[in-house]
Amino acid sequence: MQNELIEVGTAAVVVMLALAVEHYMPWGRKLHVVARYVLGCLAIDVPVSAVLALWGEWGVLALLWVCTICGGATVGLLHLVDVLLVSRMKAEAVHRENQVLREVINGEDEE
Repeated sequence: MQNELIEVGTAAVVVMLALAVEHYMPWGRKLHVVARYVLGCLAIDVPVSAVLALWGEWGVLALLWVCTICGGATVGLLHLVDVLLVSRMKAEAVHRENQVLREVINGEDEE
């Protein structure tokens, strides 16, 4: 039991250090939101996976990674949907602005 507590504590410290390093890492430029998501998940899942493997909890380890991968795929897909929706809204706004400009120009030509 004491070894398990040490292993859990060690994994927790590794997770905290990894997240702190990722948070303050001078990346040179801002990382894409999906890249930040992946790095955050890896910072948590890798140490937890190490402990689960050490304990021989292969079913739980599989569950962790299946859920992480499915969750990541969902986040990536939803991010793509958001990008497409924003692009569509911008295109519609440009179309409306062009329509207004055409009406203004045509209205001035009639006078």
